[in-house]
Amino acid sequence: MSYNPDTINRIRAEMHAMRSVVLQILRSAAAGQVPSLDNPVIQQFLGVREGEDSHAALDRLILQHAPIIGAVNCVVCGALVADVLGVTDEKCVFCGAEQTTER
Repeated sequence: MSYNPDTINRIRAEMHAMRSVVLQILRSAAAGQVPSLDNPVIQQFLGVREGEDSHAALDRLILQHAPIIGAVNCVVCGALVADVLGVTDEKCVFCGAEQTTER
């Protein structure tokens, strides 16, 4: 069995990034602090884009990986809005109206 060297290098880089984030979280916890999303290591891990708020980047990342468990109709334009597990304030991608869901 052979492995693609590019894939192995990418996985190593991701593991290094995760290790750095875990260390930042542990340092904050040891100091009795809440880890800051403005920490450069955490921002890089979240993939914060230039000019993007760290909280918006975290929300984007969560939404990219959260399972869609259904759909609701937008109260303003009627479009289907994805009901994402763990998100109770869904936003319509067409008109921007917010919908409240229970899951």
